[in-house]
Amino acid sequence: MVMSNKKGKELGGSAHDRAVAKTKTAEKATSDVMPASLASEVGRGGQSEAVHRHSESKKPKGHKPIELWIGLLGVIATVILFLVPKTTVSIVICLSIIFLCAFPLTWDFWWIEEKLWRRIAACLLIALSLGTFGVKIWPSSGLEVSVQQARIDIDKITASEVSDSNAYPHLNVYYRNGGALTAKSLGVMNSLIISGIPIPESQIEQSQDALLGSHNEVVLGRQTWFDNLSSHKNSDLASGNMAWMSIPDNGGNNASAIESNIPGAMSRHLPIYVIEIFKYWDDSMPEHVFGVTEHCQYFMDSWDAPHICGRNRTFLEKETFTHT
Repeated sequence: MVMSNKKGKELGGSAHDRAVAKTKTAEKATSDVMPASLASEVGRGGQSEAVHRHSESKKPKGHKPIELWIGLLGVIATVILFLVPKTTVSIVICLSIIFLCAFPLTWDFWWIEEKLWRRIAACLLIALSLGTFGVKIWPSSGLEVSVQQARIDIDKITASEVSDSNAYPHLNVYYRNGGALTAKSLGVMNSLIISGIPIPESQIEQSQDALLGSHNEVVLGRQTWFDNLSSHKNSDLASGNMAWMSIPDNGGNNASAIESNIPGAMSRHLPIYVIEIFKYWDDSMPEHVFGVTEHCQYFMDSWDAPHICGRNRTFLEKETFTHT
């Protein structure tokens, strides 16, 4: 009987030892796949909650917080704003995107989000800053010139005397379309001034204003700008192409004045001013908008050395008439 009881105790102890060993093995396996804190929760009976928390803490390897994508979009909009032409549309769109990206980042910023007034003040400050920046870069006019639009560039000006091939003396003005779009209905008005003394810039600009005309309705010689452009409906100049015109475009008193005055002006070192104004339109311009290119150069001693004078620019202008 003594032997039997002892054996029973040994068997019971052996079963207990096996149970304890099995529990330790399970806890060790759990600790291998979960943090120690979660494993301890499992030991206390919180296995379901601990496993759930553990699975929640494991994120996909490629996961990125949404704030990073919002910030990246704002940076892209800023870069685009500096790269594209500053038109009213591009400025409004880019600044709106920047504000929409900055709003959630500012609203949930760790220090600002503690107080509602901080959130509102920070968002108003960003809106005010973007608005001020937009005013600074806002186009000065509702008409913006883009790099794609047609633009007339003067290549050179030469003098042609009377010869077997030239019926009258004149100047040849060579020009090209430096823009990306075709210049259509290309009209031009010009003025040639031979002066005994250098002309002040203000007077040169007055001559340019006279050619340009007040609202393009001042009769200049035989034509207004409406008549001039109407007579050049088929005068198109494709991108990169060159053309030329003569000043004057026919014989008469103007040709005689050139023949009698230009050689003497050159020999006496007197300035000869040549003013041209081109008007045209391209497919990017609204029907009442025309491109205008002004050029002014003067020559002394030689036609090979032009000097810049007056206004030399390209801009857009609204007219009272349309392209057609």
